Amino acid sequence: MTRRVYTTPGGTRDELQGRSALLRRTEEKLLSCFEGRGYFEVRTPTLEFYDVFTADESALDHTKIYKLIDGGEILALRPDSTAPVGRLAATKLSGAPLPLRLSYCQTVLRCGGGNRGARTETRQCGVELVGADGLWADLELAEAALTALKESGLSGYKLELGHAGIFGALMRSIDLRDGDDEQIMRLTAAKNYSALNDLLSAYRDSNPGAVEAICRLPELFGGAEVFDGAESLIHEPEALAGISALKALYSELEKLGFGDDVLLDLGLVNGMDYYTGVVFGAYAEGTGEQVLSGGRYDSLYRNYGAGFSASGFAVNVDAVCDALEKLGGRAPAPASDVLVCFAPANAAEAFSFAKELRACGKRVEIAACSAAEGRRIASEKRIARSVFFGEEGTGKELLGE
Repeated sequence: MTRRVYTTPGGTRDELQGRSALLRRTEEKLLSCFEGRGYFEVRTPTLEFYDVFTADESALDHTKIYKLIDGGEILALRPDSTAPVGRLAATKLSGAPLPLRLSYCQTVLRCGGGNRGARTETRQCGVELVGADGLWADLELAEAALTALKESGLSGYKLELGHAGIFGALMRSIDLRDGDDEQIMRLTAAKNYSALNDLLSAYRDSNPGAVEAICRLPELFGGAEVFDGAESLIHEPEALAGISALKALYSELEKLGFGDDVLLDLGLVNGMDYYTGVVFGAYAEGTGEQVLSGGRYDSLYRNYGAGFSASGFAVNVDAVCDALEKLGGRAPAPASDVLVCFAPANAAEAFSFAKELRACGKRVEIAACSAAEGRRIASEKRIARSVFFGEEGTGKELLGE
């Protein structure tokens, strides 16, 4: 027996008029913010070859990728925008002057989230800065991220800064068993101190300093005082270099007036293994989801035969709009400005008048009905003015002008 289903799959949703308009306005604000900084929009296919997402340096969780077979080729529904934009930059734009500044606004899909109440389909707007590295490139990205959060209309947001080199150097100094590295990363990201300490206890004898540092990384969260705690705890040269780079970035952001909007989090471990330098994430009032994430991934482009350094971030547009709705209330469904009604003999006159109004920027609906029916429709749909063309009256009389 065929069962008809009238709901959407778990992790997806229909967007009604008010929400859809809010999503569009938010995307426009973000893209405008990016374009004002020289980041111009590109688009990548919803379908990519599966290999784009499975190289070592872009180690997404393969269980979250929707896979399809077409003519013997394994394809994937785009689970991430960074890798496809990287592929595009390394191929179609390989001869373009560097640095490249690219932006995007598109949907990513990750399976499995619907069973846990999480999204499987997410709208993202983001940027990629390709072929630039060092302090000033990191500062450009962090400034753009903070400005994007502000211009989207959010309040109470904080940009959390970390550095993948700190955690990575400490991990490499310990001879870890297979699988423990991923578990340590998950526990660090979750700030699960007890479980992290239990897992690392087996390695204390071999490298007690690095083990102690990893166990305490999630505690190193806050303002500039974090640097003092980190430098007294961490002694690995490569990790200290990461702290120094982070300190320089934090100092420059303070000079730009962003001190109150930035937090340091040395336990910030983003889920994708390709981050090599500064990493950042952001939260805002009104949503428990991360509204922005990104960082530096200087080895990613090797997957596509290019040696570019790169960094970028993505804004979770759905989470941003969730926050905006909770703080400001759900926007009502938008209404047209004018309803133009007409008798059959006056159709040409009515359509011509509607065209004139639209040319003046008005939102105009049109209906073949009586003046009385037009007034009823306008009232139900919250349309401020109605006009009728026919025997019962003229447009000007009913429009009230």
